[in-house]
Amino acid sequence: MRQKIIKLHSLLMCTLKAYHRTILLHIFTYGSLEKRLAFVFDLWDDSEDGQIDRKELTNLLSAMYERAGIRDQKGEWDPKKRAKEIIAKLDISGDKKLNKEEFVTGCMNDQVICKLLLPRSS
Repeated sequence: MRQKIIKLHSLLMCTLKAYHRTILLHIFTYGSLEKRLAFVFDLWDDSEDGQIDRKELTNLLSAMYERAGIRDQKGEWDPKKRAKEIIAKLDISGDKKLNKEEFVTGCMNDQVICKLLLPRSS
């Protein structure tokens, strides 16, 4: 019985992953920048506490840079340094984390992040 449950769980997880990829593709193809940013926020809020901290933002920036083909992540492209700067700039509440509103609003006003999140055909 346990093996059947494990197999069912694996099948469901594969199905959900495919479903999430479809949703992700749709959002990044047809969604507004605000919807894309909200989705990115939810995707990278690893702690699921409704906030992105410096570590989560560093991981997000690193992944965005990789997607954009930026391999040399030093200097102005250092994700840790950039995460610290972004949080310092966008953190209205002063808790050194970004809630979804701070993240979306702030990113919409950051041209570098906007360019990284726009579809390649734009």
